[in-house]
Amino acid sequence: MKTHFAICVGLLVCLLAATQPLAGQAITAKVVGTVADPSGAAVPQATVSITNVATGQTRTTTTNEVGNYEFSCLPVGSYTMSVEKEGFQKTGVRPFRLSVDQVARVDVTLQVGQVTEVVEVAATAVGLQTEDATVGTVIDSQKVVELPLNGRSFVQLALLTPGVNPGTPGSITVRRRRGAVGQDVGMSANGARDTQNRFYYDGIEAMDLDSYSFSFSPSVDAIQEFKVQSSTYSAEVGGAPGGQVNLTTKNGTNELHGTAWWFNRNDAFTALAPFQPYSPTAVPPRLNRNQFGANLGGPMRKNKTFYFFNWESGRQLSGSFGGTAFVPPVAYRAGDFSASSAIIYDPLTGRPFPGNRIPADRIRNYAKKFLEFVPPPNTSEPAINYRGPRLSAPIDQDQYITRVDHQFSSSNTLYGSYMYNIQTDDSIPTFGPDTRGNRARAQNASLTDVHVVSPSMVNELRLGWHRFYEHEFFGTTNKKEYDVANIIGLPGVSKDPRDYGFPTFSGAGYDFPTTRSIGPRDRMNQLWQVSDNVSLRRGNHFMKFGAVITRRNWTFDEAVDPRGSFGFDGRAVSGGAAPVREHAFAAFLMGLATSAQVSAEPFATRMNNWWQAYYFQNDWRVSPRLTLNFGVRYEYFSPAIQRGPAVNREFRPGRAGSRLHRFAPDLLGLHRHSQHLGQAAVTRLSGPGQLRAALRLRLPGAVSEGFRPPRRLRPVLLPGDHQ
Repeated sequence: MKTHFAICVGLLVCLLAATQPLAGQAITAKVVGTVADPSGAAVPQATVSITNVATGQTRTTTTNEVGNYEFSCLPVGSYTMSVEKEGFQKTGVRPFRLSVDQVARVDVTLQVGQVTEVVEVAATAVGLQTEDATVGTVIDSQKVVELPLNGRSFVQLALLTPGVNPGTPGSITVRRRRGAVGQDVGMSANGARDTQNRFYYDGIEAMDLDSYSFSFSPSVDAIQEFKVQSSTYSAEVGGAPGGQVNLTTKNGTNELHGTAWWFNRNDAFTALAPFQPYSPTAVPPRLNRNQFGANLGGPMRKNKTFYFFNWESGRQLSGSFGGTAFVPPVAYRAGDFSASSAIIYDPLTGRPFPGNRIPADRIRNYAKKFLEFVPPPNTSEPAINYRGPRLSAPIDQDQYITRVDHQFSSSNTLYGSYMYNIQTDDSIPTFGPDTRGNRARAQNASLTDVHVVSPSMVNELRLGWHRFYEHEFFGTTNKKEYDVANIIGLPGVSKDPRDYGFPTFSGAGYDFPTTRSIGPRDRMNQLWQVSDNVSLRRGNHFMKFGAVITRRNWTFDEAVDPRGSFGFDGRAVSGGAAPVREHAFAAFLMGLATSAQVSAEPFATRMNNWWQAYYFQNDWRVSPRLTLNFGVRYEYFSPAIQRGPAVNREFRPGRAGSRLHRFAPDLLGLHRHSQHLGQAAVTRLSGPGQLRAALRLRLPGAVSEGFRPPRRLRPVLLPGDHQ
């Protein structure tokens, strides 16, 4: 009674809370059927039992007044059945397999005789889908484990589903590399975008809400099976117009089973890359991928409690032939353009510099210091004069999955799973510290209670939690020696160690070491989910109704331009001619920027919302040859609410500490030139609401995106510079 009361309370909470749902989370199966006598007449009150072959767990029900029975919320696997009724021979159904989200019909005809006589029949119709119109494909454990997969990502098998295609190359779902060991994988269903799918692990949504794809790829050796639903979903499913992917993990059985594996892909066994020129010393691109792990499952208590644990790790090194660049020649760095046909003009006089050489005192200190970080040319090839070291991009992944199943009684079972995945990847540098990497951690927890309330009613209560966190880092992060923006003396840039790195000098004619102008970032999305589903049988109606409530929050911390971005086009020193790379580089040396932008304070997104859904589904068996499916679903996505200020600086006139940074005159050629600076403010009212407004200020000397320089540019003046 206590368990029943708890389930009822859980359902009541689901129905009354104002919240949010997740789409198709059906990870179990269902068996329905009719018991009849040799004449075809219904046999009411017949006892029907179903037994899981692997665990020995049994459930029993009775047929209703029209001979129908139903077993809902069955874990996937192989089952046997038996049917008995006084005056008829006992009938046993040979083993048959149930797949995720399957509704299998097993009709049984009883023969007149003694109950002690046993007749065995085969469930020949189980493979036919006769109970609903859902279009989908089940990828069972045999396909998951035995089909060859380059990288062992389960979503590769989803492409076996009709209408499902690979993700769009270059799309955010593919670029985020959420496949096993950082694979670039994704999927789209029936022409929908590859960001319009939903993925569920043991009934809990497992999504990266930046790329709108799965947050990690579970080890294929831990997957029992998964189903890809591509169209005509039941009312139980919603939330996304693309594919619905429901994945269920393996569980332990009465027998002890274990597996160990190691897969290796190595460039030692690889041919040269397509179009790679052949030479006796030519070698294929670097690739060494190792995926290894083990699992173990068995009984804690036979026929009662079972466990399963899976561990998998991946290590990959891949690379090309090193980065290439076209860096400024050594003579140009000292202002000596005498070997160039491009004439450099003095912007102060409008005449060419004598000998096409810029005087040493006209070269700015920031440029001199920055060029110390730019390596000299080390090769002479068409279009490049610098080759970076041949290094490899590492990817490391470690994953742990565990599951426990327990049967309190033939009418009450409980199972839960926990998944932990961490992956770190980095890029190949050109100059050394100019790399960009990510460290992603995903966690998924699911707890499900199935309670047989009566022979005609089953309740399934599920609680879940999912969290995905990603930290971005650069090769310069937290390394004082690469705090280049401050070392060269740029004002207003970030002093936070995580933001250490190179400023961006674009259009300066040559390739420079650079750090991605935005970031690094830290982001997280998290959800708490409660769902309750009730299966009910009334006559020829098999009904299901329930609710899904989810609390979701996500954070995003990132500075837009903490190290500064500056552009040079060389017009000021080209003497009216079309500028070439030498002009742009000369402008860089003298500090003649045409654009400038710095935004050092990080933006802090703190959003949360509720997502709720309610549904009712009725499968009406009108006749043995006709079944009607109809249902209704209501979903509500509440508006996201920002917790705290969403901007990088809260502007409150008259309040101490509320100020806008003003750059010194003459910074990168900005001299008393008025610019627009946009700021947003969030002001709390006395009540629960918020007043949001955008404030556009016009302040002298401020630097912002979209700067249009005055006709006559002035040079950079930084500490230590002398005009």
